[in-house]
Order: sequence, then C-alpha cells, then structure tokens
Amino acid sequence: RKRGGCGSERMSRQATDCWAVRLWQILRVALMSLLGGHLWTPDALARATARTTAAFVNKPFSHPGSSRQPPRWRTRRKLSGLRLQQEGCDAGVAALSRRRLHDMRLLASLSTLCVGSRALAEPGGDGWEEVESSRTRFRFRVPPGFKPASKLLKTHEEEINYKSPEIKGYTVGVAVDPVKIDSLAAFGTPDFVGQRIVDVEKKKDGVIDVQLLKAESLESGGQVFYEVEYTSDTTRGFNHFITRVIVVNQRLFAFTAQSKQKDFDKVRDQMKAIVSTFVVPPAQEIS
Repeated sequence: RKRGGCGSERMSRQATDCWAVRLWQILRVALMSLLGGHLWTPDALARATARTTAAFVNKPFSHPGSSRQPPRWRTRRKLSGLRLQQEGCDAGVAALSRRRLHDMRLLASLSTLCVGSRALAEPGGDGWEEVESSRTRFRFRVPPGFKPASKLLKTHEEEINYKSPEIKGYTVGVAVDPVKIDSLAAFGTPDFVGQRIVDVEKKKDGVIDVQLLKAESLESGGQVFYEVEYTSDTTRGFNHFITRVIVVNQRLFAFTAQSKQKDFDKVRDQMKAIVSTFVVPPAQEIS
C-alpha cells in the first residue's frame, strides 16, 4: 500500500485523521443536499442565528458585525416587566377611580341620608304628622311613629295626646279648659304662672318634689305664649316637662311635652321642636 494510506498499520494516527476527514466530507455533502447546496460557514450560521432571533422578538435584523446588536433576552424581560408595570398602574388607576366613584356615591348617599334625617328631626320636616283639633282648630306636629294616646278619664274640655312608640313615658298633648280671663298678661308674669303650675303639681298624689327650671314669655305667629320647664319627682317616676300655654277666647290652651328624666338628654332637642310647632288660631276662628 502507498505510504500514508488509510490501511497502513505503521501510521495509525494518519489513518485516524484520514477517516475523520472522509467523515467530515460525507457530512458536508449531506448538509449541502439538505440546505440547498449552500455551505454554512461560521459567519453564515451567525447571520442566520441573528435573523432568527430578530424575527422572534419582532425587532429589525442587524448583522452581527454592525454596531446594532440583536436584542437580548434580558431586554425582552425588561420590556415585559415595563408592560406589566404599566398594566399594573392602569389597573391601580382604574381601581382608584372605582374607589373614588364608590366613595362619591357613598358620600352622596350619606348626604341624602343626613338631609333626610335632618328633615325628620326638624319641626315640620318630611315625615312629621300634623295633628289638628276639629273643634278649636289648634294644631301641632309630631315625629314619625308617634301614635294617639287616649285617656280613660276625661278631665278637660278638650284633650289630644300622642306618645312615642319607642321611648316609654315620652308623650305630648294639648289640654283646653275655659277660663275667665282674656290673656295671660291679665293672670300674671311668666314666673308667677310657672310657680302656680309648680304649686298645682305639688298637690297631686305621690309627688315627692317639683322644681321650676325656667319660665319665660315668647312671641310666635303674632301671639304671646308662656313657656314653663320643670321637673317632678313622684312615686311613679322622675319626669321632665316643657309646657307652653296661651289664653285665647277665654280658653286656656296648654301644650305639654314630657319624658322620663333619664331620657331627657336624648329627646331634649326633639321635644323642644315639637313644642315649637304648637299653633292656636285667633279668637275669631275658634268656635
């Protein structure tokens, strides 16, 4: 055999190299046939890799030798992170907008509720019921829920009473009685009238003590009323009273609101509001 041949036993290293070269030639031919006869050099392989990477990340293709390199995975992750961050911000803004809208709606609802509650608490507001006498035409207003409370024993010429459905002992009412005077001024000053009311209360059965708290004169609707406030401690309970009286057409009209002393702080404002709604018509309108 020729020197350096593949079958030479004396030069095994050269034989091995020969077989490696032939194997590479066979693989080269196979690759050329598969890839359309083109020889894929290292540079060509790098360009193909760059082209594939650029197409995958939707970026313009750039040659490996140019200054513009194909984008890296970390850039893609950064962009994805920015998109997620922007989406998170948008979601946060949307959530904040929804929260603000909810807060605005809640505020509007609360405002409506507060206005409604104030209307119910104010005398003559929505929900208050007007009570009018068919005989002497006096009238007053009561809060929602107040019910008529009739007495078994009639002790006055005319009498109308209402009571709270929730607070025991919380009542309002008007009593009308004939008198011989034409006005309260003819009877005495507010303090004098207040003291007379206290004296009458003290004479009732079971009364332990009565204290006069206030007596004053006030004008309402062109008429002069006396308003007296006092407490009465009895064997049946400790009560707080506000009474507004007037004399018209020789009739004494007395509007009284009362509650238990322990409940007075809770109903004070409403009680005074009810008393302020008391109206008595002029003498010519009273039968």
